[in-house]
Amino acid sequence: MKSFVIYESFRDAIKHLPDIQRLEIIEMIFDYGFDGIEPIKDDPILRLVFNLIKPNIDSAKNRYNACVANGKKGGRPPKEKPKKTKEKPKKNQNNNQTETKTKPNHNLNEDVDVDVDVDVDIKEECEKFSHDSDEMKLSKLLFKKMKINNDKAKEPNIQKWAEHIDKLMRLDKYSAAEITKMIEFCQSDHFWKSNILSTKKLREKAGTLIIQMNRNKEQLQNNKPAQSQNYEQRKYDDDFFDSLYENTQYIK
Repeated sequence: MKSFVIYESFRDAIKHLPDIQRLEIIEMIFDYGFDGIEPIKDDPILRLVFNLIKPNIDSAKNRYNACVANGKKGGRPPKEKPKKTKEKPKKNQNNNQTETKTKPNHNLNEDVDVDVDVDVDIKEECEKFSHDSDEMKLSKLLFKKMKINNDKAKEPNIQKWAEHIDKLMRLDKYSAAEITKMIEFCQSDHFWKSNILSTKKLREKAGTLIIQMNRNKEQLQNNKPAQSQNYEQRKYDDDFFDSLYENTQYIK
């Protein structure tokens, strides 16, 4: 039975496509995953999405093939153990025969044969994002703000969090500055700070956060009093300026 791995990122990559294009890209994924047939499509959007997904399918197949190959090798065949022989008694100088018992040779350097059934599960443990990347910095910023709100917040896998920030920037087209504003807003808002506790949730609610941030900004602008209302209006006449001139002292 043929099989291949489908990741959550596949769904994220195609969920905003129209129904017809989404169906076509699913068929392209299945054709390549099951039969290795690369699609021939003129639609540049379909080609772009497929080219993003294809390396993940190839990588999963390579890992699976490596597991199968290592599992078939098995362990080393056991060696035959040497037969134990009894030493012949030796005569001493007084011609008295004494029996000597042989002791087992416990040689620490002796090879030990172990028959092992190999079933290897290969996992690629690597850091995808560098510590000074925007994805890592924004993930750490969210956790820092959460820690301020709840000092018992459990530290997450920042590499995993960075994957969702990467999707926010790469797929959803939000800039690092916009994501920073989202984090600052959601962790200072009474409602959102208890609901957005991961970068995955941040990405799910990104659109709602932007709308609410813009709405709050408009309300602040509408409620801001005019500058002229902050100052007392004064009327200046000739008497005022005459008195001001008389009270002015000049330094020569």
